[in-house]
Amino acid sequence: METLTFNSASTLDRDEAIVIDLPFVRLRAGHIFDHDLERYYLGMIGDEKDLGVLEEHLLICPECIERAYDSDAYVDRIRAAIIDAGLDML
Repeated sequence: METLTFNSASTLDRDEAIVIDLPFVRLRAGHIFDHDLERYYLGMIGDEKDLGVLEEHLLICPECIERAYDSDAYVDRIRAAIIDAGLDML
């Protein structure tokens, strides 16, 4: 069984779910969390390292690219609903 080492302190079996925590972005089993895709679309990821990791991943991962488009559409629908309901003026 192959073992992965992170920061030379911890090891994981290849079959375990891998979670990589950066200060503001999380990747699980090599994919970006939905919450972080929403934050990216909203421009809420300010840390350069996190932003770089997220953008590099989006360049190579078709699954996360598709989920990013879905997330963008979801955020746009929520924004439209808030505006339509007049809640943006509260």
